[in-house]
Amino acid sequence: SPLAQAGLAGMVQADESLLLVGTAEPGQAAALAGAREADSVVVHVEAGDEGGIDAISRVLAEVPGVSVVALVEGRGSVEDAIAAGARAVLPSNIDAAALGAAIRAAAVGLVVVTLDELEGLRPVDPRPLPANQPVESLTARELQVLQLVAGGLTNQQVARSLGISEHTAKFHVGAVLGKLGARSRAEAVARAAGLGLIVV
Repeated sequence: SPLAQAGLAGMVQADESLLLVGTAEPGQAAALAGAREADSVVVHVEAGDEGGIDAISRVLAEVPGVSVVALVEGRGSVEDAIAAGARAVLPSNIDAAALGAAIRAAAVGLVVVTLDELEGLRPVDPRPLPANQPVESLTARELQVLQLVAGGLTNQQVARSLGISEHTAKFHVGAVLGKLGARSRAEAVARAAGLGLIVV
């Protein structure tokens, strides 16, 4: 909304180490970021907001090297933003100092998440599955993808690493989650590690 845009713009401008190069609606974020050669893009994702998640994916696909900081509302939005490739995920009520710190950290390749959000991303039951728990066999490619996911890579980064399309990488990640009976990437990694499928 215009109000949210104005509020975020004011928070960024309050930090003298940052330069605001523009504001845009989600659908125009990628084009503006590319035209203004932005280093980072801050995206506000409201609960159930597919437009914000799509904006993250489009920015990362169309503007190589840019970092995305997502301000989210709701647990589902946190996981969706991370899956879309956001490098920093913060609650939407974050203060200006924390936002500025997150933008700077993400721009140099660090992943940023608050302690509360991190706690919520951990598997509900971190205990590994029993060794004899039946699991559908993973293909060699799926094991490669799983190891990269365990290293914290996004779908886009997995695609680049393996020389495949982002769509194909996303398909493989979905297949891995399905075969391991996991609801999230973190849960898949925990289960795979417990089964000895990967080294973490």
